Amino acid sequence: MKKRVKVEVYGRVQGVGFRYFVLRNAKEFGVTGYVKNRTDRSVEVLMEGEDHSIEIMLNTLKKGPVSATVEKVKIHNYNYLGKYNDFQITG
Repeated sequence: MKKRVKVEVYGRVQGVGFRYFVLRNAKEFGVTGYVKNRTDRSVEVLMEGEDHSIEIMLNTLKKGPVSATVEKVKIHNYNYLGKYNDFQITG
């Protein structure tokens, strides 16, 4: 089953390669969507894909790259739309 999830990641997540970390992992696990920096210094990730791949990505986001410090993760679940063909950094 496929799903769509929006994740807000808080902590030391900007200026530490977090978006590129997310991009590499999303491509590895076949997840589509985007990652972007937000003005409040958090990072937003919108993902679509198979349940198993989304769960792996959620665990990956909670850890982050070694250069980041993830303090809080908010997860919002939505119905799968199939809107994205790939994964990219949008901001």
